[in-house]
Amino acid sequence: MSSWHRSDERTCHSLDGRAVRYIIDCDPGHDDAVAILLAASALDISGITTVYGNASVERTTRNALDFLDLAGLSIPVYRGSEAPLRRPRTHANVHGRSGLDGAELPISRRQPEATDAIDFIVQQASSHPGAVSIIATGPLTNLARALAQHPHIEPAIASLSIMGGTPAQGNTTPVAEFNAYNDPEALDTLLASSIPMYIVGYDLTSRTGLTDHHIARLESSGRRTATFIGAVMRFYKERQMAATGLEIAPQHDACAVLPYLTPQLARYTECRASVELVGSLTTGMVVFDRRPPQMQRSRPAPFSDRRPVRLCAMLSTAEVIETIMAAILAYP
Repeated sequence: MSSWHRSDERTCHSLDGRAVRYIIDCDPGHDDAVAILLAASALDISGITTVYGNASVERTTRNALDFLDLAGLSIPVYRGSEAPLRRPRTHANVHGRSGLDGAELPISRRQPEATDAIDFIVQQASSHPGAVSIIATGPLTNLARALAQHPHIEPAIASLSIMGGTPAQGNTTPVAEFNAYNDPEALDTLLASSIPMYIVGYDLTSRTGLTDHHIARLESSGRRTATFIGAVMRFYKERQMAATGLEIAPQHDACAVLPYLTPQLARYTECRASVELVGSLTTGMVVFDRRPPQMQRSRPAPFSDRRPVRLCAMLSTAEVIETIMAAILAYP
């Protein structure tokens, strides 16, 4: 087994044999909802932490609670950050006013836990060192705040899988992806840490999505969860076409679940990374140093002392979508 891992993610056990538990840090969100279904279909999810992003944190927290009830999942929800570390917040324009537009979502009686997201992350990492991994599908503010306030948890986190950044064109600026752009300081804090990290970028996730055929299968399934997902994905696909030109409903966030669920469907390359924080045109751009080793040694990057991340270089797109579809259709 590679020394890169603090836990054996392939068997969902820590190096000393304990079962790995997972936290989903998210901003639901159409694709966040699908990521939750995919992860909860096979992984032990100890909690969902919410953050601003696709909508306000008030809205994303309510979306998480209502959607979990719809899907019959009893995972606790912990409300997190309402704004970036240092910048004004921005919201996505493809998810609608609620962050999960496209169908009526019954309102749950559930409320978020009294503990907030940052304290929950710290408590989990402190109580289960080396046996907690985090799937992050929104701005990284909660995790950056947890590390800043409680740096002792850094070596206790087994691994982190992020949907964010891109080595190609962005979807918020020409070079910046939405999650990275929303809180670049937070993402850079994590990239500078010692946490083993997977990253899947917009360059691949924007090509991994549901077509009209997939959406129709969900809508006609006769299952309440799949029917709801089909309806909101039809809305999401239309908004994506208008805003980005994509002809699919991209499943950005579900791709961050793959290292822990179906690692054979992705290929990763190791490289060091940093986020541009002060560029007049490039703020939020994630710089991945993928140069040949000889060039990195002769002309080292300013972040050459960082731990390499595992950047997703290829996805088996058709198989990923079929895995997502099977997970959605398994819910009531």
